[in-house]
Amino acid sequence: MATHDESISEAQPKRQLPAGCLIVFGGIFFVVGLLAAYSAFIVPMRNYWSARSWQQCPCVILTADLEEMRGDDSSTWSAEFTYEYRFDNRPYVGKQDSSFQFSGSRSGAQQRLDQLPVGTETMCWVNPRKPQQALLDRSLHWSAALASAVLAVIFCGAGWGVAYLGWRQRTAERKRGVGVPTSSHHARSTVDRDLTASLIQSNSLDAGNAESMTPNLLSADDLADRQAAVPQRLKPAQTKLGKLLMIIVMCCIWNGLTGVFLWVWVNDPPFGSLWGRIGLGLFLLPFVLIGLLLISGVFHTFLSLANPRVSIALSSGAVPMGGAMDVAWEVRGGWWGLRKLSVHIVGHEWARYVQGTDTRTDQSPFACLEVVSTEKIDEIPFGTRCISIPLQSMHTLDEANNKIKWVVRVHGHIAWWPDVEEDFPFRVTPPDVAAQQGDFPIV
Repeated sequence: MATHDESISEAQPKRQLPAGCLIVFGGIFFVVGLLAAYSAFIVPMRNYWSARSWQQCPCVILTADLEEMRGDDSSTWSAEFTYEYRFDNRPYVGKQDSSFQFSGSRSGAQQRLDQLPVGTETMCWVNPRKPQQALLDRSLHWSAALASAVLAVIFCGAGWGVAYLGWRQRTAERKRGVGVPTSSHHARSTVDRDLTASLIQSNSLDAGNAESMTPNLLSADDLADRQAAVPQRLKPAQTKLGKLLMIIVMCCIWNGLTGVFLWVWVNDPPFGSLWGRIGLGLFLLPFVLIGLLLISGVFHTFLSLANPRVSIALSSGAVPMGGAMDVAWEVRGGWWGLRKLSVHIVGHEWARYVQGTDTRTDQSPFACLEVVSTEKIDEIPFGTRCISIPLQSMHTLDEANNKIKWVVRVHGHIAWWPDVEEDFPFRVTPPDVAAQQGDFPIV
């Protein structure tokens, strides 16, 4: 573990895109994904289900052509038809082969053309409400439907992820005082000058270094530390309701897509042979199991809403390395159901670095300090302990490639019910002069 004046990894610095650009770019990507999902998956699936009630009519193939779509590296091919049919004694010309119109290999497209050469008399499916709408094949093209669904999820997921990353980056910048309104700049500069003066008086900086130090160098972390360095009640990293909404969204997306293909596999299998259905069923099995786990996760998280409410308060929300703080806990609402309560101080290290041509991300805890671990009924509802942060640890850090996060982790065991599991973030600051001289005990 590196000390406070060293880099926690050999990460090569990367230039970050502005948070606003990430939000705008991610939002556009997400909207494009929604439009693609609607046109490439929702509309064809709606036509597929609707075509199950369409009427069958005789038709004649007028043209059958092989259409090439050129790409940068390769070309894809599709079979294009025009066919004539009569409905209610009126002639119509159709052009759509199936609900999902996707291009693929030339051999696959040629095989479809060989099935319906020009002049072939076959059957088509006509929408009785809109006779001009017809299909030669109303079955579901499994590969095309799956490809369109996956592409839609990738587009929407990537857009949402980039926009969420930009929002998190914007939130972090605001917490560090980056991009704050001009009206608060004077107050922040005053804080910077006071801190610089105190460092000079304590011989931590010489005059030359102080003159070269800009106000923005100190304002980012110092402002957040000074705002947090007061007695305060901590907020959880994620609320119970937020967890429930997040897992509900994931469950709906995953099981919605999986359910569509499972329903088709049961009611309208794309493969005629028994072994084909068995193979496809085995392919869907892991997706179904993951969906069941997500459903159980929804119920588990919903039940946890009734768990006892845990509050954590600190004598200081920004304690220096080597310093001590009082940690108080309070359990309300059904605390008698807890069989065991554990509270720990945990420090996590997050690093992103380049190894060869790959960018890797590592995350691991480097410190775990026990505050309390008790099964005594009189100690569970309320208590307080004094905890010292080790001097040889690491202060809170929030950079592009390196992050250090400290949390108060609470775990409460409840028999036959979801456990209480919550994290409460707080800040650890660099050691002050007294701590560096050894005036604080090291635990």
